[in-house]
Amino acid sequence: MKEYSVSFKNPRETEKTLDYINSLCADGLCALPAEEKEKELTFRAENSLSELLSACETVRDTKVFTVAAEDLADRLKKLYARIMTGRYFTVLNDADPARILLSEGRCFFTDFSQAGEGEPATDAASFTAHVLISGKPFTPFKMRLAEELISVFTKKLNLSRGEILRKLYERLKKLAAKTGVMADCLKTVNAFVKKIVICPDSFKGTLTSGQVCAAVETAFAKEFPNAVIESITAADGGEGTLECYMAAAGGKYRTFTVTDADGRKINAEYLRDENNNLSVIESAKVIGLPMTEIRNPMYTSTYGLGQLIRSRLEQGDRVALALGGSSTTDGGAGILSALGAVFYGKNGRFVPTGGTLKDIEQADFSNLIKGETICVCDVENPFCGPDGAAFVYAPQKGASPEEVILLDQGLRHFADILCRATGRDPTAEKGAGAAGGISGGLWAAAGAPIRPGAEFLLEAAGFSNKIADADFVITGEGKLDRTSFSGKLVGFVVKEAAARKVPVTAISGVIDDELNNYAEYGLKHAFYTAKPLLSFEELKKTAYEDLVFEAARIAKEERLF
Repeated sequence: MKEYSVSFKNPRETEKTLDYINSLCADGLCALPAEEKEKELTFRAENSLSELLSACETVRDTKVFTVAAEDLADRLKKLYARIMTGRYFTVLNDADPARILLSEGRCFFTDFSQAGEGEPATDAASFTAHVLISGKPFTPFKMRLAEELISVFTKKLNLSRGEILRKLYERLKKLAAKTGVMADCLKTVNAFVKKIVICPDSFKGTLTSGQVCAAVETAFAKEFPNAVIESITAADGGEGTLECYMAAAGGKYRTFTVTDADGRKINAEYLRDENNNLSVIESAKVIGLPMTEIRNPMYTSTYGLGQLIRSRLEQGDRVALALGGSSTTDGGAGILSALGAVFYGKNGRFVPTGGTLKDIEQADFSNLIKGETICVCDVENPFCGPDGAAFVYAPQKGASPEEVILLDQGLRHFADILCRATGRDPTAEKGAGAAGGISGGLWAAAGAPIRPGAEFLLEAAGFSNKIADADFVITGEGKLDRTSFSGKLVGFVVKEAAARKVPVTAISGVIDDELNNYAEYGLKHAFYTAKPLLSFEELKKTAYEDLVFEAARIAKEERLF
């Protein structure tokens, strides 16, 4: 058993160092102290000094720490540890001779072969990462030390805990790949830092997707303080797509002057993602139902929406058209007119509306502007028929029962015109009835693919990559039922997570009684927040608080990891 000596400028520090050595003893790194003097503490250890250093030789709150050992005299010329007042640490490691110094309220990381990155949160994470993986990873003492370090960094460097943890997670991954100790490092990562991804839809009528994320994150962060929590605001498409895309991928809001569904001039807002030459346009921002005074899809037009699409295609952008909340049922004929299509009736050229689709006798799509447009939607309704655009949605837009029949007949007639001119039949395409048939018209005439909005937004957010190393995913929506897994956000989240074997739990406002076996749909758990016997108006008042409470209960009691 070898003997080591610890010297102090202040003998009062001896007691604190005793606590440290006792913690080493608890981890089996050394024996109990042998002798205690006024300014020196001598103790014995089975391990060599090199092993102690590799296991993170660190003393807390002492002025000076020196170690002497006959068998390691040469090594001590190169390796030493100094503790500075205020819990500043230095760690040296045989395998990776790095010096990490925390001084004067700033964090620096230096390596003999590589300079530090210099950014405080990154350097704090680098420091903690080296502490965790040096020597034997995954020891209780090192977990406690890392926790203490993060506490010091948050206070001393004025950094957020979440910021340090996110960078620590990234740093540990990099060190694992660099040092070739992937297995051990991953054990440390999983032991110390959990990764939770929160990706819910809105709770319609009560909470936005962002509010749901905030509530769940608040609860889980308290129960899992070391967790890396990443929230993704998302939607199924339609209204709110601009905000979700902005949160996911960024961009700049811009406006362009067009006509609305009533033919009045407006400054329509859209989002441009310059990195991807993509303009995201939301139909509700141009021809939304709340914006129209006519309130009758027999007469409203999508022409102004086509003007905006054309302006972006002419600038060389790709266009993602989010469909939902429209006041029209013209099958996209107005958009196509703005894009260069020509429609002929008995009296010559005209721009069809929902009520005049039946008057189209001939159509010419040869001069349609070139460019890439995709239709992003949150419904799977067909172009026409009992479940089509007219019968399902036109009544909500102000159409009478008689007008609904006329609108459906017009869409059937327009489908025949499109099929004869292009060879594509929109009545056979899933989701062609979105936004009064806009998706079907653009798909048939312009070849615009129809994509589920949830899939589009999750792709923009890099969801697949973000859950690749996640321990758990939380999703949900206002009402969880069988339809949640058919083209909606929850279904896509479960599908992507299942492909990477990441468990998913859903937290929703209510759960349909028919959904009695959620595991059948790929969920590990499913919970609801609504209190029984309360009206919707009453539930709205405490929706956020109820969600925080339920999420906290789940995190604490269920132990989902």
